Amino acid sequence: MKKLSLLFLTPLIFINCKNQEDCIPYFDFDEVEYFYIDISSEEIQNLIYKQRTEKDPNEIMFLNIFTGFYPMGQKDTLNIGKLENFGYSKTQIPEGEFLKINQLFCERKHEFSESAACGYYNRDILIFKKNGNNVGIAKLCFECELNQIIGSKRNTQDFGQSGDFKVLKELLIKYRKK
Repeated sequence: MKKLSLLFLTPLIFINCKNQEDCIPYFDFDEVEYFYIDISSEEIQNLIYKQRTEKDPNEIMFLNIFTGFYPMGQKDTLNIGKLENFGYSKTQIPEGEFLKINQLFCERKHEFSESAACGYYNRDILIFKKNGNNVGIAKLCFECELNQIIGSKRNTQDFGQSGDFKVLKELLIKYRKK
């Protein structure tokens, strides 16, 4: 009976290891901070219009984070830790979710790639940390399924493919604070 069990389990272990080899994590982390903001498209348009005339530095920084590609790199992350000052709510993702997150934030091959376009708004932001230091940032637009991933040396171009955006959204929704 033991021989039969080992014979059956060996291929399963091999398949599991093979899948892990095909999924190389973007980040080595021990903490994930999740930031979310609930803001309407109308409020965004009002801020964009107001920013053109009043030039408020805080609103400009918010718009750069929310609608643009700020920060551009790991060295440019000074203001990203102050997201709560811009209206984002912060939640710590429990360690029990890290395996799921690693399975989504990894470099792997997909059978096909899709792309979308819309008003790109970063309502969801994940900050990955190791020993208290930022090691990566993922800015996400679930409406467009677009992203900006900062800090990874892996190829992040196909992030979110094969239904991964949907899985990630379902995982994060339960941690949104309103």
